[in-house]
Amino acid sequence: SDVYKGQGLTSRPGEHLRGWADPMRTQGMDLTEERALQIRDLEAYFRTVNEEEGLGLSPALIERLVEATQGVFLAAVLFVRLLQDRPDLRTAWEADPGAIPQGLDGYLEREWDRLTTAMASAGHDRGVISTALGLLSILYEPLSLRDLRELLGPIQQEALPGLPVRIADVLNALPALLPRIS
Repeated sequence: SDVYKGQGLTSRPGEHLRGWADPMRTQGMDLTEERALQIRDLEAYFRTVNEEEGLGLSPALIERLVEATQGVFLAAVLFVRLLQDRPDLRTAWEADPGAIPQGLDGYLEREWDRLTTAMASAGHDRGVISTALGLLSILYEPLSLRDLRELLGPIQQEALPGLPVRIADVLNALPALLPRIS
């Protein structure tokens, strides 16, 4: 069964947290029922989207996709987006369920590999690729390419301290990184 034991993590340990290590002050929670409800919700989501979007997912693939989400609903949404963008994945995942990313971590690793490969094949060097991905990871909110160009306009022709690339090169690389960016 899935049992949660209360724990706290912080970057500032101190006397006020010592009680959290005391097993007498923690309470176990059995999340078995909640997990079953989450699995049912994920199955319903995949079935509904499959029907509405005409993805052509078999019941066996839906079951495998639910397992691959590891109970994370965001992973389900991202898997559907992948299947919408790349219908060939349905056949590949049917044939090899091991190719389905496992959970959110698996999805992020797959996307990192895809993005770096796409940018490298578009002729961008590693410094530009790393800087572009780093820039996207620290954005506070979604921005369009035009927004980024305006925001970074004053420094587009400069290399940032510690970075061997110009911001203009990074901005020019972003369309290869994110085909949906405009």
